[in-house]
Amino acid sequence: MNSAAVEAPVIDPMITFLTREGYNPIRRLDDGTYIAIGNLMFTKALYVGCDGSGYKHRFCFRDLNECLAQFDAYTDILYEPTGWIARR
Repeated sequence: MNSAAVEAPVIDPMITFLTREGYNPIRRLDDGTYIAIGNLMFTKALYVGCDGSGYKHRFCFRDLNECLAQFDAYTDILYEPTGWIARR
């Protein structure tokens, strides 16, 4: 009988918090920056530098697919996405 230990998954409290706030998808970059996508009234937003009190930057996109592509391309806090229509 094999009694190999099974590790419990690590739960990231920031991802849990952002999920409860309605962001989806959410990702933690290698530099520790959290990015997430959220819905606005007429656009999709890519939030960068998310924390418990807000975010550092927001890029708005008309098209969800473009927003998702930029989400996937994000590498670190210095990355500048393309195709956005507004930056806050």
